[in-house]
Amino acid sequence: MSLCVRRSLHKEVITLERDMRALQKEIAQHKMPYECLHDKRKLYDEADLRLRRHDCNYYLTRLHAEGDRSSQLLRWLIHEEWQHTLIGTIKLADGTMVSSQDAINDAFREYYTVLYQTQPTYNTQQLELFLSETPLAKLFSLNKEALEEPLRLEEINLAIAQIARSKTPGTGGLPIEYYATYSAHLSSPLLSVFEEAWARRILPASQREALIVILPKPGREHTDVRSYRPLSLLNLDCKVLGKVLANRLASIIHTLVHEDQNGFIPGFIPSSNTFLSIRRLLSILSDTPSEAYSSVALSLDIEKAFNTLSWEFIFATLKHMSFGQGFVRWVQTLYANQTARVKTGGLISESFPIGREARQGCPLSLLLFALVMEPLSAQLRIKNHTMGGPQDGDVSYHIALR
Repeated sequence: MSLCVRRSLHKEVITLERDMRALQKEIAQHKMPYECLHDKRKLYDEADLRLRRHDCNYYLTRLHAEGDRSSQLLRWLIHEEWQHTLIGTIKLADGTMVSSQDAINDAFREYYTVLYQTQPTYNTQQLELFLSETPLAKLFSLNKEALEEPLRLEEINLAIAQIARSKTPGTGGLPIEYYATYSAHLSSPLLSVFEEAWARRILPASQREALIVILPKPGREHTDVRSYRPLSLLNLDCKVLGKVLANRLASIIHTLVHEDQNGFIPGFIPSSNTFLSIRRLLSILSDTPSEAYSSVALSLDIEKAFNTLSWEFIFATLKHMSFGQGFVRWVQTLYANQTARVKTGGLISESFPIGREARQGCPLSLLLFALVMEPLSAQLRIKNHTMGGPQDGDVSYHIALR
């Protein structure tokens, strides 16, 4: 019955396509008004929509009936997923091209092992001197006390409810939908695990491990391991803890970062921020005579910004912003002895250590990144005597972090 309906809908779509092509020829010869094509196009769109809805319902029904069985449909779905993640060849550091899936997986593992290791260009004394000379906002005592409070069950339940749905789970295999369904039974054990982790200053091994999947960057040479974007699929327990800490930090972060930085600040929309920055620049250019000064506008992007973020710099910045020992300890616990595996072509590598990175996928990472960008922003603001910059009344513009 379903096949007959589809054939009928498909025949209708094909017929309407043929009619539209004929009408286009007649319109080109000025034999028919253009409105006729518009009416025919409307009929075609309606028929095509009915066909697409029928196909969606058919495949959803089939997936519901056969998706969990070892059927031809399941084999086809697995094959399609494997084809999308398959990498044909990769160039090694010495220029050798490899096509074995084992060798390709090893190449990515070696690359990320090096990428995620700490490679500081400064020592601890230089870091402390830099931050001590930087005018950073300090945490108010009331806000500090709020961040230092023990975790509560309602915070865990709220975090579970807020984490985005339909996301691929990490190595634990359980999606957030499972946590949301059984949150009343899971929140108390999770609280106990987090409290023990805080006491030991480290999460359980299963919660510390991430699974890295890679996505090709458009317009890049796909034989280069650097042409792929790594996405860390975190354990859900770890994400819940990160979300609890992010909720606490989100309520006070606006007191710590300057108004020229709002890319990851709650309440600001990234696309809107970019638009406002461009509009401000155009306004300055149009309001200021060209002969008034010589200036240049630069748009800069930090290469692998999240992947190369130093944990030592994160902890030092929190300290200089007067965060309490309790909250800093939570962040240190979240990052202590992190490990990862990388998945390519259906293969999962051996585990390797992570020594730096604001883990993409962790709800806390965006806010921590905003905080550690504040020292750079502050240093640029205090150097206005050498940088100059356009004026709008008493305001001098130097930087906009989005």
